[in-house]
Amino acid sequence: MPAFRGRATTPVRPGLVIKHVLTGKLPLLPTGELVTESSIVDLHRTYKELIKMENMSRPRTRKLRGMTYRSFLTLFKFSQLLNLVTFVREEPMQFPPPGGNLLSIRKPDGIETVISARRIFKISPVGAEDEKSWMNLCRAWREGWPAPQKAEYAPTYAPPPEKVAPPLVVPKEKPWAPFKRTPRATARQIKLLLKQLEKLIDAGIDAPGVDHEVERLASMLVDWSVEAEDAANRAEKAKKPKSAKHERELKDLCDKVEVALIARKLAEAQKVVMKMAELK
Repeated sequence: MPAFRGRATTPVRPGLVIKHVLTGKLPLLPTGELVTESSIVDLHRTYKELIKMENMSRPRTRKLRGMTYRSFLTLFKFSQLLNLVTFVREEPMQFPPPGGNLLSIRKPDGIETVISARRIFKISPVGAEDEKSWMNLCRAWREGWPAPQKAEYAPTYAPPPEKVAPPLVVPKEKPWAPFKRTPRATARQIKLLLKQLEKLIDAGIDAPGVDHEVERLASMLVDWSVEAEDAANRAEKAKKPKSAKHERELKDLCDKVEVALIARKLAEAQKVVMKMAELK
């Protein structure tokens, strides 16, 4: 049985929260409403409430860290790619800003600015029957798990053997150090990130600390993407189309690197960062 890591082993698994809400087994929180269709915002709010409830019974040193909305949104995309959920319709925002509407950028065939709306999803027949992929959506998409499949459960508990003093081992120096987080992508930071990915690939995703470092890098790429989008907006207001185009391209590449890192596809992330380094 494949070993689950990270959030796939926590008591509040985001994939199972999505499935149980969309099958009417788990109410939306904090309202308590049972539904079979929902927006990603409401699903994430329910997930955060469950994390909060779980943490109430945990000591401070063992509190769970819930996923941000951006990370939850990326995880939800994997359930779409696996055909576990289907899009139903769009609805107006429940709480639009006082001054009017929020705008979103969509890219079905080209870049298009549209009024933000609530996108409603429901579970597909495959998603309702599947168990295994919901346990770890990221890994299911990365490894191409077929669906539907029943979940594989851990073997019956057996007491650990008596402890034996391990032999004295001199710890080896880590071949890499944590990447210094920066708020935006500069030419220097992109080159340093490329070197960091090379070191992580050499070490292997299963090496101690690598998985956590990859998660840190993915969250940093969110900051880079947001800053690039802000820079593009400033350039457009200043009527600098060349600079705006550069920042838009940088933002798209940052988003692709983030998705690749979340899926633990380090080689793919490395290729996209190379394209970032070539941007003029």
